[in-house]
Amino acid sequence: MLVKIKDNTVIGFASSNETPEEGVTIVNGDGQNFGIGWSYNFETKKFHKSFNMIREQRDQLLKDSDYTQLPDSTYPSTQDAWKTYRQQLRDITKGVTDPDTIVFPEEPKW
Repeated sequence: MLVKIKDNTVIGFASSNETPEEGVTIVNGDGQNFGIGWSYNFETKKFHKSFNMIREQRDQLLKDSDYTQLPDSTYPSTQDAWKTYRQQLRDITKGVTDPDTIVFPEEPKW
């Protein structure tokens, strides 16, 4: 089943060859789980992120900033700021029970 989502609300069904208009996402679902990492609550009529989705995003941000911690980094003046940022990413799910409340830290400025 393909579903159209806008502003975190199901607005209808979609066909497999349909191109979504701006601000609309089309996801495949089984009636409860839509796309990788998303679930739909029929009572609240909202989509929710999963912890797996958060961890995937976190892991990618860590990979994208690995180079800042290399010994020959061209950014030694901000290396400590990047180290702190990366630790915040690692700790992002600690003590959190609702993945929808997670806010990712900002990258340090060069």
